[in-house]
Amino acid sequence: MKNYEYIIKHLEKAIREGDITVYYQPIVRTPNGLVCSEEALSRWNDPVMGMIPAKDFVPALEGANLIYKLDLFVVDEVIRKMKVLESKGHYVVPQSVNLSWADFFARDILSEIEERLDSAGIPREKLIIEIMESTLAEDVETMTAEVKRMKEHGFTVWMDDYGSGYSSPMLLQSVPFDLIKIDKEFIRKIEDGNRSRVIITEIVKMVMALGMDAIAEGVENEEQVEFLKDIGCSMLQGNYYCPPISLPKLLERYEKGEQIGFENPSEADYYAQIGKVDFYSLAALRHQGASLNNFFDTWPMIMLEYKDKHVSIMRYNREFKKFAKCHFTKEIWDMKIDVSDYRERAGVYTLKAIEKCAMDGKEVVLDDRTRNGLNLQLLVWRVAKNSNNQASAVMVVVLSAMDALVSRNSLTYNYIARALSEDYSYLYFVNLDTNEFIEYRGDGANRDVTEERRGDDFFKESLQRAPEIIYKEDVEEFFRVFQKENIVKSLEKNGSFIHTYRNYMDGEVVYVTMKIIKVRDGQNHIIIGINNVDAQMKQKEAFERVKAERQAFVRVAALTGDFMAMYSVDPESGAFFEFNSTQEFKSVGALTEGSDFYGASRKNAKKVVVREDQEYFFKRFKEEVIKEEIAEKGKFTMQYRLLVEGRPVHILLRAAMVQEKGANRIIVGVLNVDDEVKRQEEYDRALCAVTAEANIDELTGVKRKLPYMELEEELNVRIKTDKTLEFAVVVFDINGLKEINDKYGHQAGDRHIIAGCKLICNTFKYSPVFRVGGDEFAVVAQGKDYQQIDALMEQIAEINRQHKERGEVVVAAGMARFHNDKRVAEVFDRADEIMYRNKKELKNS
Repeated sequence: MKNYEYIIKHLEKAIREGDITVYYQPIVRTPNGLVCSEEALSRWNDPVMGMIPAKDFVPALEGANLIYKLDLFVVDEVIRKMKVLESKGHYVVPQSVNLSWADFFARDILSEIEERLDSAGIPREKLIIEIMESTLAEDVETMTAEVKRMKEHGFTVWMDDYGSGYSSPMLLQSVPFDLIKIDKEFIRKIEDGNRSRVIITEIVKMVMALGMDAIAEGVENEEQVEFLKDIGCSMLQGNYYCPPISLPKLLERYEKGEQIGFENPSEADYYAQIGKVDFYSLAALRHQGASLNNFFDTWPMIMLEYKDKHVSIMRYNREFKKFAKCHFTKEIWDMKIDVSDYRERAGVYTLKAIEKCAMDGKEVVLDDRTRNGLNLQLLVWRVAKNSNNQASAVMVVVLSAMDALVSRNSLTYNYIARALSEDYSYLYFVNLDTNEFIEYRGDGANRDVTEERRGDDFFKESLQRAPEIIYKEDVEEFFRVFQKENIVKSLEKNGSFIHTYRNYMDGEVVYVTMKIIKVRDGQNHIIIGINNVDAQMKQKEAFERVKAERQAFVRVAALTGDFMAMYSVDPESGAFFEFNSTQEFKSVGALTEGSDFYGASRKNAKKVVVREDQEYFFKRFKEEVIKEEIAEKGKFTMQYRLLVEGRPVHILLRAAMVQEKGANRIIVGVLNVDDEVKRQEEYDRALCAVTAEANIDELTGVKRKLPYMELEEELNVRIKTDKTLEFAVVVFDINGLKEINDKYGHQAGDRHIIAGCKLICNTFKYSPVFRVGGDEFAVVAQGKDYQQIDALMEQIAEINRQHKERGEVVVAAGMARFHNDKRVAEVFDRADEIMYRNKKELKNS
């Protein structure tokens, strides 16, 4: 009673003297991790009573009908805070204030709040009004009317502490709240067991089904956060993110860069739509008129954001988390996929559908297959579009998932059609009655088909374009064959129309086949497919040539003398026969025919391959390696040494796939390249000597300018990725060289250069020295020399002073350190400029 009287008596004094302070606790939206709103909370720190808890002063002020003074003070402070944040260029997110039941019975609290907001020029949607569940219980009918009135006046109204009293879903049905805040007692008990989890999950499901949002209060740890995100609760509040703090403390966090960050208000509607998506039912989409009545509501759901050709994860439910854990080998939660770079991989068809849906907003049901053969049926639709940055939130629901091991015959029509379209560059759907058509473009690599364009007269347009796209030698035949009457007759007689000709594609002449079939849809439609058969046709031509040229090839091989042996190997069985060999090769004991070319060759190699080459030989000469390399590169080659009549001979083995009489064969040639290898080795030795001579200065023995340029380029590459490199460039110029050459001759000048170079080398003992001009030298100081660079430069200066007195060589020097330069040349230029200043000083002193 004593505290009660004290509180009532000192309320106005506490407000006036600042004993009551407004603190703010952020509410974080999980899809973007930013603060979407803040709750204003009163803190009373009395000079006499100390900290007075809200559970003491709120009931006291309610009982005395004075709570309105406190609540209007909080509104004033919130308005002041918004103005401060706005003046400092921060985003201003909505602020929520708590109103008591007593506020509504004491005076017209809503009008007073409106007057304050209107005077400050603050929109009403920036102030959120929170009503506690217990406040409703005081007079449900009156409070329901007040909530409706607040909403009619443009305010957002939240129910606070849902579940703290005798909560009834009937309240949510009759009172038009925009959002409910789940009481922190439920959240605190998440770790205690399954019962609280079930209750919270059902509350969130109910709220979503009613089209409202939910906030979880009192979030304290990561386990609570993960659970709440899993069940679809998209807004969280609690000390896990930030405890309630004062405005000065909030501004201090921004100054120190410790802030969570405010959400852009222009994107709030976008994220609000995302937050209201029900992760437990497809009912919301049914209400939009989607044809989903034949599908059951299914659980695995994920929300993705498509922005600037990239897809990232925003939200997902627990069922999708379990689904992903079972069927995806990688952690996907932090992945950001570049759609433009995602080709020829499992899932690309789904990714393209997500991209298309994000762009045009049309929902789609599609079939796809995972890398491990899981058949998926997916529903994709766009939830919201961010008008501020053109991002789109796209929902993906797994309608069904069937393991291929369970049903090997479970391929869907959609998947089969896309797989078959892989062979076609273009597809046309033509109405034979009207000649109208749709052109589709096949993306074979990604097994996708997209509509390219529409037209009015397929046959007329095709004949008009023919001279431009058909190889000139095939145009006349195309005009003769490609007539509508011919096509119709062929379809009636054979069921199809097929014609092969050559097209221009990307500047190349390419064989294509046009295939036309009737569509069995009860109407007069046809499908026309243009198939690239260039590889097959050219292979056929090549086989004909091989057949005609085989005998000539054998004769040429015999005449060249390079081939020691040639084999024909069956790629399936490994059976082989030798159809050409030299006497020299026969001396190594190789077989002329057999059933296992690879095994027999490896066995013989142990005796005839030079010992030092055997490890390499056995690593490379394997059936699977040879076939794989032929498949990838068109041929297989390896070089090693054979012991022929007791001496090592360099051998080049080549293998390639050809076709003989309709069957594939691997042709293996063994070539003697001993002379070529020895000539190359001699050339390499000579080149090495020439390179060494070109890199070393003959007079001084230090490196020339070319090695300096190579080092400079190497450092330029490293600079691009590492701005913390430590090195310095020192540029030197030997003073008086011209006078010495003129007065004493070039031999004396050379001795002068050598003496100057020696001075530089003796000073910079741990760095390379380069002669970059006649009397100019450069040093790139790193490591130990770099650490003591200032002392070394002083040492040079001291030597110059002594040498000048004694008439000995003097070397002008300039040094510059690397510091965020784009190229080494910039460091060199600074050092060169300093050197010329030093040279001038040395001459004038």
